[in-house]
Amino acid sequence: MYTFPEPQFLSDLLQSANSWMHASQAWSHAMPYLADSWVFLYPVLLVVMYLIGIKNKTVSHKIGALYLFACAVGIFVLNNIIKLFFQRPRPYKLLDLPTPEEELMLQNIPTDSFPSDHAAMSMTIAVWLWIRSQHLNNKTYRTLGTIFFIIALIMGFGRVTIAIHRPTDILVWWIVGWIVAGLIYGTLHYWKKIFAFLIWIEERIIKAIWF
Repeated sequence: MYTFPEPQFLSDLLQSANSWMHASQAWSHAMPYLADSWVFLYPVLLVVMYLIGIKNKTVSHKIGALYLFACAVGIFVLNNIIKLFFQRPRPYKLLDLPTPEEELMLQNIPTDSFPSDHAAMSMTIAVWLWIRSQHLNNKTYRTLGTIFFIIALIMGFGRVTIAIHRPTDILVWWIVGWIVAGLIYGTLHYWKKIFAFLIWIEERIIKAIWF
C-alpha cells in the first residue's frame, strides 16, 4: 500500500479551517451538510435531463444524461481501483480532531480519505456541463456548469474543513475528474453507439407501455 505525506502548510490550513468551524455553533452544524448533501443533486440532474429528453423527444438530452452516467461509472471504477493501492487514514483521526461522521448525511464512509469520490464526481460533472455548453453553444448548460463548479468548490472546502479529507485529496481528484470528463467526452463518438442502443430500448419500452 502506498501513502504520501501532506505538505505542512496544507495540514496547518486544514487545522485552522477546522478550528474556525468549531468556533461557531452555526458553522459546526451547517458545514457537514455543505460537505455532503450536494451529492444527491447528481442523480436528480441525470434523471431530469433524461425525462426532458423523453418529454421533448430530444436525443441530445438523453445522450447528455447517459454521458453523465458513464462519467459516474468511470469515476466509481477508477476510485475503487486506486483504493487498492493507497492508504491514507482520515485526517481527523490522525490529528485527533472532533469526529464529523455523526453529522454527515452519508455516515458509512470508507476509512481512507484517498481518493475522494465527492471531489472527482463533482468536478467531472461540472467540467462535462461546461464542455457540453461549448460544443452546443448552449447557455443553459453553461449556467449549470457554473453552478455545479461552485458546488464542487463548496463541497471540497467543506470536506477539508470537517477533516474528512486533506487538501491534496480534493485537489488531486478535482484534476482527475477534469481529465475523466475530457477523456469520455473526447471519445463520445464511440459511446454514441452504445447510447443509441440504450435509447432504442427505452423508446421501445415506453411505446409498449403507453401504446
